[in-house]
Amino acid sequence: MEMLYSAAVILATPQRFSRLSEVSARLACEWPAIHKAIARSESELADLQILFSTKDGNALANNCSLVLFGSLARCEFSDQSDLDWILLVDGNYEDSHLSVVKTVNQKLAASNKIGPASGGIFGSLVLSDCIVDSIGADKTIRELSLRMLLLLESVSIGDDKAARRVIHTVLQTYLTRNKNRTWQCLLEDIIHFGKTMGVDLAGSLPDGSGSGWGLRNAKRRFSRKLIVLTGFLGCQRRHDGFWQGSNDLIDETRLDELGRFFSRPPLEILADELLLRDTSNPVLRKIFSSYDQFLRLLDDPASRNELQNTSCEFASKSIVYRLVQEISQEFQDAIWQACPAVGTLRL
Repeated sequence: MEMLYSAAVILATPQRFSRLSEVSARLACEWPAIHKAIARSESELADLQILFSTKDGNALANNCSLVLFGSLARCEFSDQSDLDWILLVDGNYEDSHLSVVKTVNQKLAASNKIGPASGGIFGSLVLSDCIVDSIGADKTIRELSLRMLLLLESVSIGDDKAARRVIHTVLQTYLTRNKNRTWQCLLEDIIHFGKTMGVDLAGSLPDGSGSGWGLRNAKRRFSRKLIVLTGFLGCQRRHDGFWQGSNDLIDETRLDELGRFFSRPPLEILADELLLRDTSNPVLRKIFSSYDQFLRLLDDPASRNELQNTSCEFASKSIVYRLVQEISQEFQDAIWQACPAVGTLRL
């Protein structure tokens, strides 16, 4: 059966952000940094579509999709954003796949795109088996991170059929492998993933040091918390009776609904969830205005550079970092008001 949802590139049309636009109109708020990031993401996605297009419109190689994560997938791209990507293969490895990885790296470098940091989980070939087979079993941080990012924060360039099949299989496996704990298994992995990134929805953050500590900490407080939050809210909808069918009935309709839910940009998911909860205007304003301030800071070269060079030891002396602390606390408090279950991490 062809899945009804898609991880493919869908440019940032008003329809794609209809619920966010509804919140903006309701509050008469523009949120310029959010809208600027969406527009830049749209432009960057269009550029990448051209860069990696094939003459026949088919995949770059058999059974694979070029999948991107991070700010571009969240529609929060800026001029200083890097491109975290993988070549996702749904099936057996072929020599042509390795050639595609090399080609992607070469084209990004030739186009002066900022690629992923070396030595990480990005910029490489990933087989679907490593993402699917570890569900419900012991897993490495790499496997867990790739699976959660694919569900919560991904977008494909060009032919997306392989990525859609893998996402469908991941969701199907979560909801069928352990029928007594279907949703709990997915929720536990989302929470575990959040902890691997230093995201604590109860509000605390681990100490740390090293290069880029201030910037990583800021992202933990906002963008990384956002994707874990939207995953949490997706699982919570199960208890609200949103997904069709009884709790022990897993069918294609439910899988399609869940797939469509997570295929939307995280800010759109959050806007939709807050409107469904009849969240008050003051709380809505605090949530999205604080996020807009965060994106404005990351888009400003001087502020971003200060965060990049701020260590844990000297964080209290950074004006920008103290501002991040202030607006992230406002974001956190407002999220708690709108979604009290987040504070306890219980469904």
